[in-house]
Amino acid sequence: MVPFVDGSSVGPTPRVGAHGASRGGLQHWARSVFEALRAAAGTSGTGRDDSVLDRVDLARRRYDRRVVGPSEAFRRAGSAGRGRGSSFVKVESLDHIHIYAAEPEESARFYQDHFEAKPVHRNANINGDTRIFLALGGQIVVVGSFPSGLAPGVPPEAGDGAYSHGFGVAHFGLRVADVRAAVAELSASGVGVLSQPAGEPSGLTYAYVAAPDGVVVELTQYDSGV
Repeated sequence: MVPFVDGSSVGPTPRVGAHGASRGGLQHWARSVFEALRAAAGTSGTGRDDSVLDRVDLARRRYDRRVVGPSEAFRRAGSAGRGRGSSFVKVESLDHIHIYAAEPEESARFYQDHFEAKPVHRNANINGDTRIFLALGGQIVVVGSFPSGLAPGVPPEAGDGAYSHGFGVAHFGLRVADVRAAVAELSASGVGVLSQPAGEPSGLTYAYVAAPDGVVVELTQYDSGV
């Protein structure tokens, strides 16, 4: 049993395995824990504690990302906050990722050579600069020249999935069948490896590699159960 300060509790952690609870049973148990934690924080003797509620919600999001799996986590994220008076912009799809490149043709070739990106279109922007559209992992990556007045810089030292002086977007991830094999192949081809493959108890294996133009690419691999 998992007891809480208000006297409530949830059942014992179910075992997962051939003779234990199903993955769905474990997820149901975990959800009940999160809901009980929220209820305890909202009705404690000292009144509602928003800081505790925030920590519970953060833990729930981490659980969704690492344990439930990306697809279910995304479904939940899409419904989060509904009915609370929030206003949402209706998003039809992720349209594209746009990369500014010092040498667009060479950068586009990098994604084609190493990740089997397929060129699907090219056009020019209002300044006459060429944009190259690549199909990569079911999404569109656009590679184009830096706009007038902007110029590439030397990337700083790499940290955890991002360069040490970034501006919001840390990296984008590409799911592969075998992260370790992919890193070995890329390294042998001269691609910079920013971090060696690491595994998590959740079943996620990941590594970071350097792409041209200061872009960090994460390679991810999930156990079949995630």
